[in-house]
Amino acid sequence: MTDTIDVLIYGASDDLVEVEGRIPGADEFNVYGPWSGRFIGSDGGSLIVDVEFGRRDSDADWTIAIRNTGTFPSWPIRFTKRPDRDSDPALIVTVPAGTRFVGDEH
Repeated sequence: MTDTIDVLIYGASDDLVEVEGRIPGADEFNVYGPWSGRFIGSDGGSLIVDVEFGRRDSDADWTIAIRNTGTFPSWPIRFTKRPDRDSDPALIVTVPAGTRFVGDEH
Protein backbone atom coordinates (compact mmCIF):
# COMPACT_ATOMS: atom_id res chain seq x y z
CA MET A 1 0.00 0.00 0.00
CA THR A 2 1.29 3.46 -0.92
CA ASP A 3 1.78 6.00 1.85
CA THR A 4 -0.49 9.03 1.51
CA ILE A 5 -0.47 12.55 2.92
CA ASP A 6 -3.44 14.86 3.56
CA VAL A 7 -2.84 18.41 2.34
CA LEU A 8 -5.17 21.19 3.56
CA ILE A 9 -5.68 24.33 1.45
CA TYR A 10 -7.63 27.44 2.47
CA GLY A 11 -7.66 31.22 2.24
CA ALA A 12 -6.92 33.37 5.28
CA SER A 13 -7.36 37.08 5.94
CA ASP A 14 -7.95 38.60 2.49
CA ASP A 15 -4.51 38.03 1.02
CA LEU A 16 -3.09 34.64 2.05
CA VAL A 17 -3.46 31.08 0.87
CA GLU A 18 -2.36 28.40 3.32
CA VAL A 19 -1.14 25.04 2.02
CA GLU A 20 -0.55 22.74 5.00
CA GLY A 21 0.89 19.26 4.74
CA ARG A 22 4.15 17.37 4.84
CA ILE A 23 5.02 17.75 1.16
CA PRO A 24 7.67 19.89 -0.55
CA GLY A 25 6.30 23.31 -1.49
CA ALA A 26 3.56 23.48 1.16
CA ASP A 27 3.69 27.03 2.49
CA GLU A 28 1.83 30.29 3.05
CA PHE A 29 1.40 32.29 -0.16
CA ASN A 30 0.65 36.01 -0.55
CA VAL A 31 -2.33 36.44 -2.86
CA TYR A 32 -3.44 39.67 -4.52
CA GLY A 33 -5.96 38.27 -6.98
CA PRO A 34 -6.95 34.88 -8.36
CA TRP A 35 -4.28 32.32 -7.46
CA SER A 36 -3.42 28.80 -8.61
CA GLY A 37 -1.14 26.07 -7.39
CA ARG A 38 -0.30 22.63 -8.72
CA PHE A 39 0.12 19.25 -7.09
CA ILE A 40 2.69 17.18 -9.00
CA GLY A 41 2.92 13.48 -8.18
CA SER A 42 6.07 11.42 -8.58
CA ASP A 43 4.13 9.27 -11.08
CA GLY A 44 3.39 12.29 -13.30
CA GLY A 45 -0.18 12.83 -12.10
CA SER A 46 -1.14 16.42 -11.29
CA LEU A 47 -4.03 18.66 -10.28
CA ILE A 48 -4.47 22.44 -10.20
CA VAL A 49 -6.10 24.25 -7.28
CA ASP A 50 -7.64 27.70 -7.88
CA VAL A 51 -8.27 29.99 -4.91
CA GLU A 52 -9.85 33.45 -4.99
CA PHE A 53 -10.98 36.02 -2.43
CA GLY A 54 -14.14 38.08 -2.95
CA ARG A 55 -15.46 36.30 -6.00
CA ARG A 56 -18.73 37.97 -7.05
CA ASP A 57 -20.68 34.76 -7.66
CA SER A 58 -19.98 33.29 -4.20
CA ASP A 59 -21.50 33.87 -0.77
CA ALA A 60 -18.23 32.90 0.93
CA ASP A 61 -15.25 35.24 1.22
CA TRP A 62 -13.01 32.58 -0.36
CA THR A 63 -13.69 30.15 -3.20
CA ILE A 64 -11.68 27.04 -4.01
CA ALA A 65 -11.81 24.92 -7.17
CA ILE A 66 -9.96 21.93 -8.66
CA ARG A 67 -8.95 21.60 -12.33
CA ASN A 68 -7.51 18.66 -14.21
CA THR A 69 -4.26 18.95 -16.15
CA GLY A 70 -4.70 16.23 -18.74
CA THR A 71 -3.76 13.57 -16.21
CA PHE A 72 -6.41 12.01 -14.03
CA PRO A 73 -4.96 10.96 -10.67
CA SER A 74 -7.38 9.10 -8.42
CA TRP A 75 -6.49 11.17 -5.35
CA PRO A 76 -9.33 11.65 -2.87
CA ILE A 77 -10.52 15.27 -2.69
CA ARG A 78 -12.96 16.62 -0.12
CA PHE A 79 -14.26 19.98 0.95
CA THR A 80 -14.48 20.96 4.60
CA LYS A 81 -14.66 24.14 6.67
CA ARG A 82 -11.65 26.37 7.07
CA PRO A 83 -9.94 26.05 10.46
CA ASP A 84 -11.17 28.80 12.82
CA ARG A 85 -13.74 30.12 10.32
CA ASP A 86 -16.75 27.96 9.52
CA SER A 87 -18.08 30.29 6.82
CA ASP A 88 -15.13 29.70 4.46
CA PRO A 89 -14.20 26.52 2.63
CA ALA A 90 -11.07 24.43 2.86
CA LEU A 91 -9.97 21.62 0.60
CA ILE A 92 -8.25 18.40 1.62
CA VAL A 93 -6.40 16.50 -1.09
CA THR A 94 -4.95 13.10 -0.18
CA VAL A 95 -1.81 12.69 -2.27
CA PRO A 96 0.73 9.88 -2.54
CA ALA A 97 4.06 10.30 -0.76
CA GLY A 98 6.52 11.93 -3.14
CA THR A 99 4.03 14.53 -4.35
CA ARG A 100 5.15 18.16 -4.33
CA PHE A 101 3.28 21.46 -4.55
CA VAL A 102 4.14 24.44 -6.73
CA GLY A 103 2.34 27.65 -5.81
CA ASP A 104 1.42 30.81 -7.67
CA GLU A 105 0.79 29.53 -11.16
CA HIS A 106 -0.35 32.98 -12.43
